[in-house]
Amino acid sequence: MTLLKKLRLWQAVLIAVAFSFVVSYTAFNLQTRVTEIAPDAQSGIVIMYSLILNTVLWLVLSFAAFYFLQGLAQKYWFKSFVSGALSLLFIGYAGYMSVSAMQLSNALIAAADPSTPSQRLASLADAKLGYGYELDNRLAANPSTPVDTLRALYQRENQIGTDIKLARNANTPNSILIELSKRKDTNQRNAIIRALEANPKVINGELRFDAAMTLQVK
Repeated sequence: MTLLKKLRLWQAVLIAVAFSFVVSYTAFNLQTRVTEIAPDAQSGIVIMYSLILNTVLWLVLSFAAFYFLQGLAQKYWFKSFVSGALSLLFIGYAGYMSVSAMQLSNALIAAADPSTPSQRLASLADAKLGYGYELDNRLAANPSTPVDTLRALYQRENQIGTDIKLARNANTPNSILIELSKRKDTNQRNAIIRALEANPKVINGELRFDAAMTLQVK
């Protein structure tokens, strides 16, 4: 308390601003890490949104932390209590957003890693972590993803990226690969056929294309 009594205005401002900057900058780095793991067309939006959000956090937390320090120094207990509670609220929010971002980053890494246990991959298919279809795409491409999970991914509509990954995955059931080869939409079909041609089952002759470029069991 003796140190707080001697705390000058500029020192309180400096401490509050520096502390708030560390909190907001750390949160920004953690929240934007996902754009490095999974570059996407929306990455710029994610970075800009996080930048704006954490700039606002820096400002409001700086004010709250400053009034907290000032309240302690001047023994204005109510002032310090309110500003301290607000500071904790802002820090808690930053922590929550950062933890959520870390969970998403770890999930994306695990979904693409063939050494990830199948139980973990299956659980990721049901995770509600956001970031578009990237998690589904990575699971669909992973050769270690359980067959039941691949079937569940195939049932998700309007995810052409996921279907293309399934078409290339050697672990995808033959029935799904055959159904994919029957896709009618020209743009989707061309992309899927190219992916199917790279599937090990097609390369090694387990499945083959007929004259209509529809897969058949050899």
